[in-house]
Amino acid sequence: MGHRFALGVGVASALLTATVGLTAPAAGAFPLGGGGGMTPGLKCSGITCTNNTDRVYLVSGTVTCQDEFGTNFGTVSARIEPRQTVDLQYVCAAASVPVGEPNVIGTYEG
Repeated sequence: MGHRFALGVGVASALLTATVGLTAPAAGAFPLGGGGGMTPGLKCSGITCTNNTDRVYLVSGTVTCQDEFGTNFGTVSARIEPRQTVDLQYVCAAASVPVGEPNVIGTYEG
């Protein structure tokens, strides 16, 4: 009896989780590399991104960094409010700076 009850509760819990997961609104993730990509209204050029939408976007990704000793990889990120232009915050090793286009993904909140 105890095993049947535990199995029944486990199955019911799994079904409830699946139902909630299917009906909950999902945030979208969109690639932005190459200066814009597939997110209408959200464009990035270099480390500057412009949000021309009414949504808040979280932008994050990687960037190639360079200094006098060579190249390495760093990270970029920013929270971009509706109708704003911001410079992505970057983290590169030592004294290196970003070069070229970052490879980023924008995810909207809500």
